[in-house]
Amino acid sequence: MKKSFIKIICLLLSVMLMTSFVSCGGDTAENKVIINSFEVFDRDIQLLNVFNRFGRLEENVDKTYVKSGEKSLHVMPFGGRIISNTANPFFMIPTTSNRFPELNYCDFSKVSKVSFWIYNAEETELNVGIGFQVGDITTVGGRPAADKVQRTATEYYTIKNGWNYVDFAVRHEYLKLHGIKINEVMGIAIEFDYVWSNDFEDAPDLYIDDLSLSYVNSVASNPITLNVTKKIIDGRESWVFLDYETPDQPWYFYARMSTAPMAGQPVVKQVFAGDYGALTDASGAQGMLMNKKHGAGQRGNYIGLFMYGEIMKLAMDAVGSDLYKNPQNYALSFDVFNASDVVDGFSVAFVGTATGSSLSINPGEWKTWTSISFAELNKRPDLANYPNGFVYTETPGAVRFAWSDYSSTENYNDRPFILDNFRIVKIA
Repeated sequence: MKKSFIKIICLLLSVMLMTSFVSCGGDTAENKVIINSFEVFDRDIQLLNVFNRFGRLEENVDKTYVKSGEKSLHVMPFGGRIISNTANPFFMIPTTSNRFPELNYCDFSKVSKVSFWIYNAEETELNVGIGFQVGDITTVGGRPAADKVQRTATEYYTIKNGWNYVDFAVRHEYLKLHGIKINEVMGIAIEFDYVWSNDFEDAPDLYIDDLSLSYVNSVASNPITLNVTKKIIDGRESWVFLDYETPDQPWYFYARMSTAPMAGQPVVKQVFAGDYGALTDASGAQGMLMNKKHGAGQRGNYIGLFMYGEIMKLAMDAVGSDLYKNPQNYALSFDVFNASDVVDGFSVAFVGTATGSSLSINPGEWKTWTSISFAELNKRPDLANYPNGFVYTETPGAVRFAWSDYSSTENYNDRPFILDNFRIVKIA
């Protein structure tokens, strides 16, 4: 174990062992603090929570795969390969513990980065995703329930053979948008690709070491902003606010299920559209992958991806006062590509308006979706939720992309879509 880590533990223990309750603190005296070196089994490994039939986490003592100290974490993920689930496997590293008072790092108010080393023992490149836990983990029968843990958006990294250093920037304003109290970040989620096997011989061998937090004296308040570009698209004045050419944009979305479906949370990440056959993308090389995961196909619930209402408000503000004066002249539009091998689609709705429509797309086809005007949205209040009326342009709700749980008893393929060029268009 690193000497610096021992000093930190001793200092914290001398102050905190008087109580078994952990308040959310954090050591801002050090620029970088290792919060998990995987050296102490019952604290660093046994406290980890695994989800979606993860696979295996175990202690490693082979120095080939240890970055510092004597041990590291051996990770063998494969995921929930059952007839009704292909959810991506992930595990949660807690930032606080009542049992171990020295584990007390949930205050992220001055944390700028989360970093760790990961060794990929495979010849092929793999993906690893990073996000944060939102709220407590619900347990069923003493075990963490995968469908009862909420996570933020996941940011994905490609890891090559050998050692890789993952340096994940903490976006404070986006954590607040996701509903996280910045001084109560309860866990760090690490996600891996789904493996089509239940045999550990087929699971990739990965090793993680020295997970650390970087502290700064103060974190500047950076309000969420949109880079809006005015263009003429299909003969219409258009204000493009999501083109997926900058790294923050996947954080404008979150995933949610109506109940506790067996299907996994959809994978959402920024990708090169050409990798999915979307070669006619007109606004740049990248788009947002919305990868639908299959489920049992016999459930009444929906699986949904949501764009925050706050993002819609910023987009409308960028258009200007004419939108608010003449909402009948404006609508939301975006492009979508079906990268699956079947005719498929989803519904689009504006939360709070009880208004939406369905979208069906042929395989390998781009399609443009355009909403009704904002004036029509303002006329359609969901009276059950808003008995005193609701004006969408004043307090926009989330935009929801939803689909029914679909069966894959004979076909395990996911159904990927590429979404791009979100824009407000002038329709009159």
